[in-house]
Amino acid sequence: MPDEKKSFADPHLLDKIDRLIACNVGEHVDLPQLVVVGDQSSGKSSVLEGLTDLPFPRSSGLCTRFATHIMFRRVPDSGTFVSIIPSPDSSPEHVKRVMACKASIESLDSEQFAVIMTEVQDVMGISADTINGNSCSAFSGDILRVEIRGPNEPHMSVIDVPGIFRGTTQGLTTKADMMLEILEMAVEVDKDGHRTLGVLTKPDLVPKGDEHSVIELLTGRRHQLTLGWNIVRNPSQQELEQIQSSTDRHAIEQAFFLPLRDRLQEVLGAHIRREFPKVKLEITKILRSCNERLDSLGPARDTPSEQSKFLMSVATRFSRLVDCALSANYNNGFFVGNDIARLATRVVRRNESFATAMEFLGQTYYFDGQSMNTIETNGDGNSEGSLVSRSETIKQIKNKLTTEGKYNICEVGIHDDLHDILDKPTTVASPNGTNVLSWLSRVYNGSRGFEIGTYDTKLLSATMREQTEHWEGIAYGYIIDVIGMVHEFICASLAQLCPDSRVQTGLKSLLMEDLIQKYKTALANVQFLLRVERTGTPTTMNHYFNENLEKCRQNRMKVSLSKVAINLQGYDGNKFVRLNDIGTTQSMSNGKYMIQDIHDTLQSYYKVARKRFVDNVCRHATDYHLLKGDDSPLQLLCPDLINTLTDTQLEEIGGEDIPQKRLRAMLKKQKEDLEAGRKILR
Repeated sequence: MPDEKKSFADPHLLDKIDRLIACNVGEHVDLPQLVVVGDQSSGKSSVLEGLTDLPFPRSSGLCTRFATHIMFRRVPDSGTFVSIIPSPDSSPEHVKRVMACKASIESLDSEQFAVIMTEVQDVMGISADTINGNSCSAFSGDILRVEIRGPNEPHMSVIDVPGIFRGTTQGLTTKADMMLEILEMAVEVDKDGHRTLGVLTKPDLVPKGDEHSVIELLTGRRHQLTLGWNIVRNPSQQELEQIQSSTDRHAIEQAFFLPLRDRLQEVLGAHIRREFPKVKLEITKILRSCNERLDSLGPARDTPSEQSKFLMSVATRFSRLVDCALSANYNNGFFVGNDIARLATRVVRRNESFATAMEFLGQTYYFDGQSMNTIETNGDGNSEGSLVSRSETIKQIKNKLTTEGKYNICEVGIHDDLHDILDKPTTVASPNGTNVLSWLSRVYNGSRGFEIGTYDTKLLSATMREQTEHWEGIAYGYIIDVIGMVHEFICASLAQLCPDSRVQTGLKSLLMEDLIQKYKTALANVQFLLRVERTGTPTTMNHYFNENLEKCRQNRMKVSLSKVAINLQGYDGNKFVRLNDIGTTQSMSNGKYMIQDIHDTLQSYYKVARKRFVDNVCRHATDYHLLKGDDSPLQLLCPDLINTLTDTQLEEIGGEDIPQKRLRAMLKKQKEDLEAGRKILR
């Protein structure tokens, strides 16, 4: 029987590694394997022939332009099988072409190997021109796979990679420089040196007198390697032409080559035993990351049906987010730590600050006995909003009025998308400190007619219109803020549901025109409510108007009578007014009486109208037109809208752009490779 060749390591592990390489797992995970790296024409192919007994085509004019994966398998039947593994980034057409290139050969000699290499270059699309300078355009990322089977073959696998090319400077770039570059490259990927074995080729070409340099290298005094150095003899080009068989070659260099083979068996075996357990863990880790990235891309969206299904899913999930946001159900992760997403909470806070601003800044003139401090301390008898919210709003207002003399009602600011429509006045000053009775006197005296003991009801309309001048800025500032909150929520929700910026932009463009129209509707509703309250006939069925009016008159009577009230002994400090004094205290001119009556009527009606206006703006403009109504902007993105889209619109909005299609294809290929690798390792 012929002598069996000894395997480099555990045959079962080597077989699994080769199968992992065949399904491109080596592109994603570092696999323990034997790779030959060196300078151009440094004797790599000669070393490989010595290791494998495979007749590599070698000459001074040849160079390797693609990686070659050589595998030996010990099986009963003999034969050589040649195929090409396409590069992971190959186009589908290129993959189809190279995968079709397969050959089965009974035996392989040097000439036949050279023919195969030439044919493979043609299939890979490699230029046949000689490579000069540092151009690498003639190299391929494909891998030539040569599997040699036979009963006496060792279980062994080795990869030959193209030599290193660089621009050289005549007279300056030396062989030592090239060797140093290769060593530096090895250090970059193997800092501890546990995977790098140095092989010195062509020792016979060392110039006389430089032998000591070789000795220093081999003994580790120069460029020390953890695994050390080996030296092999390569035949010269003249010897290659004279040698008739590989047997002659072995006879020439056997004494040099056998120690390298033994050393490789030792090093590769130890390396595989050390690294192989890590491979499965690494495959699992990368596969998990790959699946997460694919999940983030969502389902494939190549056809109108797929695009419609995807956008339907987005619209449905958007509706769920809206329902949660409006019901303050913040269990979804989208709402955690995200104030913009908590729409109901933001709007409630803004409603309260709106009511407080109306109470504090709404009137053009302070009513009789009112001031900034009395409103802050006492309110107007039934202040709106929570105490905390009211206090914070008043503090902000006072600070602004103190530093700037006016207050900008907008708290959120105008979104970049909405500058063109939200151009309303939103700044107000503090109420006028001028005596309100003097103002009413001027108005009354400037508009009185022939009335006896009364005044024209139109006077109340005129004074109400002037007393509510600040309402416009406060109301517009409020509704602009709520519009901004709604728009921010929509944008944030789209960003959450659509990581693909193209889909975000497409949906936003689809919605924007209708969103603008609905925002304008809310603004128009505020404008309508302002017109009704400020220019319409003062009217109310609210009994609080009469109660407030009666309370005002009673308070005025109380102040007047207190001037003539007396204390009587034995009545615990209670004061009394004599009937005869009542007429005296009430004596005043008709004009003064009219002015006081106008004031009390205006104050009583103003309070009722202000509360009614705040409620109507919050209920109609905000709650109905912006939040929960059938025509709310939050109801725009829904499955019904997606059903109306044409195929062109579906492609523009839901289709994937070229970079994402490439990314998806790359991730799917990576997933296929890794899943195949995981099956191999089971």
